[in-house]
Amino acid sequence: MRKSVIYQEILHEGEERGRQLGQRSLVILLLEQRVGSLSDQQRDRISTLNLDRLGALAIALLNSSSQDDLDAWLNQHL
Repeated sequence: MRKSVIYQEILHEGEERGRQLGQRSLVILLLEQRVGSLSDQQRDRISTLNLDRLGALAIALLNSSSQDDLDAWLNQHL
């Protein structure tokens, strides 16, 4: 069963979701350290980001210093 194509696809999808959740959690943690607690709306918007956008947000947070910076980035990229 473990060698079946379907099993491998499901396993790959689960691993990918795990990576996304881990990266999303890390970016949220870093953002909160940088700009303070995030609103539910900001968290919801961040949860919609794919891995490429999430990576871009991680880089952008290096230049972010406020909630306004985060909102501006989210407005520009969503």
